[in-house]
Amino acid sequence: MKNTKFIIILLILAAITRLSSIYFFGDKQISNEWGVMVNSLENSRILASRNINGQFVPNIFMPPLYAYFLYSIKFFFKDLNLFLNFIFFLQTLMGLISCVIFYKILLNFFSIKLSKFGALFFTLFPLNIYATGLISSASLQLFLSLVSIFFFFNFLNKNLFKNIFFFFILFVFF
Repeated sequence: MKNTKFIIILLILAAITRLSSIYFFGDKQISNEWGVMVNSLENSRILASRNINGQFVPNIFMPPLYAYFLYSIKFFFKDLNLFLNFIFFLQTLMGLISCVIFYKILLNFFSIKLSKFGALFFTLFPLNIYATGLISSASLQLFLSLVSIFFFFNFLNKNLFKNIFFFFILFVFF
């Protein structure tokens, strides 16, 4: 019961800080390399980060997952504000889940009290809060990394086939 109460408080705190960050510091458009790559996917169906003399040059230096993540959402939300709000919603959701997963990972190594402190520190870490309001792959990368680590420790602890399967699928995405 105490863990459930702590997790609820952690989620409320995480939601308030992340939504405040989005409100005050959130991106108002897709800019920089992500904007270029999403535009090239929309216009030419090529994941490109440069346009040289009208020719899109395929991207070889950035991981494609976040660009395709943005592109797939933009397919459904043509309006920029709806698109950005949905991205922020998903990134907030990933951030909330990441806080809980991080807490559960810490429980593998530390006492409940120390794990709670570590999870609270992680939840209130400024970069984690700020990244939620950016059109950046940081939230997705952190979420997938933590999920992979979580499944890895479940695999080690329980040695179940489904955990092996999920771990290796997530590992492939990296």
